[in-house]
Amino acid sequence: MSCGSPPTPVPTMTPLCPHMPPPGKWVVKDEKGNPCLLADMSLQLRSRYTTVDNTTRVGCINVPTNAEATGICGQNTSQLTLSFHVRQCNITFTFSESRENFSNPSSVEKFGVSQVSVEYFVNENWFPDAKKLHHKMEVTTANLEIYEAHVGQSYQCMGQTNITLNTDVTLFTQDLHLQPFSVSGYGFAKSHVCPEDPTPEPSWKANVVPMAVGCALGAFVILVTLGTYIVYRRRQKRMAGYSLLSTT
Repeated sequence: MSCGSPPTPVPTMTPLCPHMPPPGKWVVKDEKGNPCLLADMSLQLRSRYTTVDNTTRVGCINVPTNAEATGICGQNTSQLTLSFHVRQCNITFTFSESRENFSNPSSVEKFGVSQVSVEYFVNENWFPDAKKLHHKMEVTTANLEIYEAHVGQSYQCMGQTNITLNTDVTLFTQDLHLQPFSVSGYGFAKSHVCPEDPTPEPSWKANVVPMAVGCALGAFVILVTLGTYIVYRRRQKRMAGYSLLSTT
């Protein structure tokens, strides 16, 4: 199944799931042992299932921070697979490079997630009272164009988004930071921030209110000082007038 739309915030199915797990930090290395893919994120898989009494529930699978990361780093395609619970669950992200304008060879290259595959076993822990236990589920969605940024950058989205794999299975992400290409060491390159995240205000805007308050206080002090001086001068003139009258 395919889905070409960007990840959307707020899920349509709201089961009694635990909170999103803490974000994990994963690294894929090349044949020389150098980091070639960086991924920080919090992941939760939700899947509808049928219980023994034929009711529909939603099972939740949190990806632990100690999930094993494996993958490949190619020139135009890279993959990250996270495996956990003795490989009872595997989540694979495929990243692809492309050009913004294929007719122009010098156009800027970009990357994004082009495919997500999920494999998991239905067990009692994740799917209580499931009608069909101990069978393997496999879901793949291709032709994706999500989590995109220019090659040489990283992609960051701290808010919660989701990837719909099919009508029953959805993968939720949060605190996400990805760089599948042009990695140098263990640090991320400059981030392309997703539209869902609020844009921080420029530093000059943050200083506007304190500056305005300071100016207002300064003006108030000047006015009070000037008013006091004027009153003082008037009193001095009056006192001088009284002195002249008393001497005549």
